[in-house]
Amino acid sequence: MLPSISLQIGEQDRRGNYWDGYDWRDRQWWLNHQGRNLGERNRNGHYWDGRRWQDRGWWKKNYYYREGRYWKYDKHGNKHGQKHHNKKGRGHRHDD
Repeated sequence: MLPSISLQIGEQDRRGNYWDGYDWRDRQWWLNHQGRNLGERNRNGHYWDGRRWQDRGWWKKNYYYREGRYWKYDKHGNKHGQKHHNKKGRGHRHDD
């Protein structure tokens, strides 16, 4: 059995660097990227989602690019984040 170690995204080492899932990053890098720079790619081809690096398949299923930035698909799969409404709408009128 080999010894192992478990790291969580955002954990710090003795030098104050943060683990991002692939590399140790200094404090300034972490502050600049945490929750920002969606879609940035690392040297392994993974995409930054604001908290961690994700593979291309995950990224393509969860984000799309429009108007110069990345947008997250809503949980119902509606690409533009619009609410779903039935065609009749709420409180539609009945003609007698």
